[in-house]
Amino acid sequence: MKNTLIFIPVINELENLKLLFKKIFLFYPNISVLIIDDNSDDGTEEWIKSLNKKKLNYIKRNSRLGIGYAHYTAILWAYKNKFNKIITMDGDLSHNPLIIKKFIKKSKLKTELIFSNRYNKKINHYKNWPILKKIINKLGRLIIIILFDVKYDITSGFRLYNLEQIPIDNFKKLRKFSNYEFFIVSGIRFVRKFKTSQIFIDMPYRVSGNSKMKLKHLIIWFITIFKLKFLS
Repeated sequence: MKNTLIFIPVINELENLKLLFKKIFLFYPNISVLIIDDNSDDGTEEWIKSLNKKKLNYIKRNSRLGIGYAHYTAILWAYKNKFNKIITMDGDLSHNPLIIKKFIKKSKLKTELIFSNRYNKKINHYKNWPILKKIINKLGRLIIIILFDVKYDITSGFRLYNLEQIPIDNFKKLRKFSNYEFFIVSGIRFVRKFKTSQIFIDMPYRVSGNSKMKLKHLIIWFITIFKLKFLS
């Protein structure tokens, strides 16, 4: 597990991050973690530095550069620092850290990319979601299935990439996708090129804090989908 990196992008998620860290460092005391913080003003930087953990890495950015660019930066950082695998997850407690061990176990089967998948008939992951969020998620998934015939949950950022098996150039081509479209573009492209798998999860809606997705992000997301289908 020493060659696996957990990456978490954050903006003002201090209270959620405190609970998340308790679980991560309890279950995986030897794992490395990278936080990329897009200019939080809730005390995140001071709290993380006070922990003084050797395997906890922190990058503070002076403005909100986008969740997609945060993932891109983290993945290149993982290559530079010789990690074999990177698990990316949200910092709002919607992604259960207990699933990390399932990712790691499944990655030993020579799988190059593992998605999490919220769309399991046995799991009602929408039970506490706002109505508008439910509609947006279901509509987005339907469009991806119809246009690209991809049934993986490629809108989720809870994933494992096997960096030993995925050449870095594949990620460098994603540099311009700075927001949520990063997930769908990487998902569509990588499903076609690499051996992929999935883990079904329950994904509750955040309990505290505010969603960082704005209307402009949704517009960019939908425009990107149609460009991929009809202009690429």
